[in-house]
Amino acid sequence: MKNELTQLKSLYSFWRFLQAHTGLGRTPDGTIDAESDFWKRNTKGKPWLKKLKYGPPPYLDELEEMFHGNTVDGTTAYIPRHDFYEADEDAEDDGEEDADDFGGTPTSTSTRNFKRSSCSTISTGASPVKKTRSPMVRIMKHIATKFTESVDVSHQTLQQAHDAKLNSQKEEENSIKRCQELAFESGIEDDGVEVYAIGKMFKDPFQRQFFCGLPNAVARLNYIQRYCMDKNLS
Repeated sequence: MKNELTQLKSLYSFWRFLQAHTGLGRTPDGTIDAESDFWKRNTKGKPWLKKLKYGPPPYLDELEEMFHGNTVDGTTAYIPRHDFYEADEDAEDDGEEDADDFGGTPTSTSTRNFKRSSCSTISTGASPVKKTRSPMVRIMKHIATKFTESVDVSHQTLQQAHDAKLNSQKEEENSIKRCQELAFESGIEDDGVEVYAIGKMFKDPFQRQFFCGLPNAVARLNYIQRYCMDKNLS
């Protein structure tokens, strides 16, 4: 949990840093426009930060709730050529200490005494007091759920793209096969130059569509012969 929390905090800090950085541009879709050296320098040792090249994290609202006001984002002071990586290193120790206590609330002496007494009842057979799930745990579980949903959507999108590619290839194969059948039905010789010609011709989707649309075998044979003449095939 501690490592995950540290990563999330650095992710949110870097996002705030990117928004405050006056030397960065924006692409038409709103993502950060920066040189590859900038990303390499500022994500050194923290590969999870590279995802911000493509936009904000999908759970930005939850990160705002968790870390707003507790991050180093460069908005209070900016030094030219000052990198996020350096600023984050300076604050990382404090950040980890905050991470342990984040989401907790100060407890009174009586509360601490109550917790100790509750623990002591375990040895006497009494039921232990059930701890209430902290806001931090709820937010972390919510982020994990969103991440899982995002992975599922990405997998589904990739599968759909793969299926679409296979269908397109199958349609192309069927189209070429049909054109070959029509070409031989038109009367071309098995060992003639026309066979080589249709191999070139049927690579083009337009040529296949046009050839199949010709009204009869005579028209198709004439078209193939004209194609051979045009390409100086003899």
